[in-house]
Amino acid sequence: MQSTFAGIVDALGATLHAGSRAEDAFAAGSGSLRDAVYARTKADVAVEVAAAEVQHAAQALQSILTMQV
Repeated sequence: MQSTFAGIVDALGATLHAGSRAEDAFAAGSGSLRDAVYARTKADVAVEVAAAEVQHAAQALQSILTMQV
């Protein structure tokens, strides 16, 4: 069974790979510019969301670690 975190990482990797494939297809003349831009933008947004979530989780962990018990 795959953890939720591993699933998210796999989905992010697949999105990034799809963006690269669309760019490669456009460069090879077999894909459209619209598809390449859409796939790359989708990948960029996914990376930004993931980075923001990691930062939020790190801040939450830091808050927990600095609590006095």
